[in-house]
Amino acid sequence: MIISSQVLLVIKTSLIVISLPIYEASRPRQRQEPCSPFPHATLENGKITSIGAQKYLFRCDPGYFLTSPQQVRCYKGNWTSLKKPHCSKIEGQCDDPPPIPGGKILGDMKFVGSVIHYMCDPGFILMGDGMRSCLQSGHWSGITPVCMDESEPVQQVAQRLKKGFVMEMGSHSTDSTMVMARSLNAHSVKEGLELVILIDRSSSIDPKDFKLGIDFIKFLLTEFGVRNGNNPTGTRAAVLTFGTKVDIVFNLDNETIVGPEAARKALNTVQANGGGTAMQEAVMSVFTQLPPLRPKAKKALFMITDGEPNIGEVEETLFFANELKREQGTQFKNHLIV
Repeated sequence: MIISSQVLLVIKTSLIVISLPIYEASRPRQRQEPCSPFPHATLENGKITSIGAQKYLFRCDPGYFLTSPQQVRCYKGNWTSLKKPHCSKIEGQCDDPPPIPGGKILGDMKFVGSVIHYMCDPGFILMGDGMRSCLQSGHWSGITPVCMDESEPVQQVAQRLKKGFVMEMGSHSTDSTMVMARSLNAHSVKEGLELVILIDRSSSIDPKDFKLGIDFIKFLLTEFGVRNGNNPTGTRAAVLTFGTKVDIVFNLDNETIVGPEAARKALNTVQANGGGTAMQEAVMSVFTQLPPLRPKAKKALFMITDGEPNIGEVEETLFFANELKREQGTQFKNHLIV
């Protein structure tokens, strides 16, 4: 069956959230050429969620995983995929999850679908998503978070986070159950990396924390390197802010972002505007505001927020966020920094 929804939230190859806030201005959208009706209206052992008439999101029932794309969208009169969505039964288990210095892991089950939680010791702050689930491929979702000493410099945290991200993003592919035990090597660099960063600018964000988050993003973009436009290789980044509304600082195809310095200058214009915390709309914008992603590129979503949405439905936001963490057919790996 098709379930109507007004929410869009996705993150596959990675999401990071850090406590922070949007611009009041919104850009007019260009009218897109409509597509013919999507040919598949049902999903056995799963559900199809319609996002307007131009996008569909697929999810499987517990005990099943997608063996087809997680979502399709109408682009210039054509669907991004006409493959029939399919849910297969889950089997297998994961290896022991990586330990976390300065913290501990809650949960000892390792079968597919199991969930573990990372917690930091007193004096440490969790950087990254503290929840991971065992995927049918035998891998844990997302990447291992970091427990940051409260006195550790932000630049050092960005370097550590990049190291962990590169190691785990390169250690297994998104379409294979085989562990490849490699870092982000030359082949991966050739395929590219898409970074999407959502920054909370709501009134609940302390100005000092907001500046700390902006500095962290600057260091992160410097560590990964960034050059936007229609590049077939390399790292591209999109930065969006959200408070009561969502606004784009720069997008993946913005050719004025020719390097980290240009990205830093653009980030210098971002100010905390106050207002509410429209996290649901922010995550939805990952679907609606980004240009087509490079199919083979690694993908990561970083969210900087205090984790307290007060606009939109929290359950809907969490549902779509969790769907983004599923390996089969998803787009982003998730990282949350609060």
